[in-house]
Amino acid sequence: MLTGRFYEVYFLGRLDEVGVEKLKECVFEATKRGEERVRIRFYVRDGADISYLDELKKVLLENVLLSIVVESRELEKLTEDLESDEGEITLIINEDSPLPDLTRFQKKLRIIRKG
Repeated sequence: MLTGRFYEVYFLGRLDEVGVEKLKECVFEATKRGEERVRIRFYVRDGADISYLDELKKVLLENVLLSIVVESRELEKLTEDLESDEGEITLIINEDSPLPDLTRFQKKLRIIRKG
C-alpha cells in the first residue's frame, strides 16, 4: 500500500477552515486526474502536534473514491523529503513564518499559499 505512486500533498502551518478548503480542492484535483491514492503530509514545528486531526476529518469524510494516507513530519524534514520524493508535489503553505529556500524544487512543486 505505501510503496506505490501517490498524489503528494505537503501541508505547512495550522489546519484551519482555509486549509481544509485547500485540502478538499487537492483531493478533488486528484480525483479529476484519475489518481487512486493521496498522501497528505503535515509538516509541524512540534513533532507531537496532532491538532490538525479534528479539522482533517472534514476532508476525509467527504472522500469516498480515494485511499488517503496521512503523515506527520517535523518541519526540519521538509527539504529532505522534497529531495527524495519523485514527481509533482502540491505544497500548501498556510502560515507566514520563514521557510527554507525552495527555488531548487520549482520544477516539481505546485505551491498554494494561504489567502
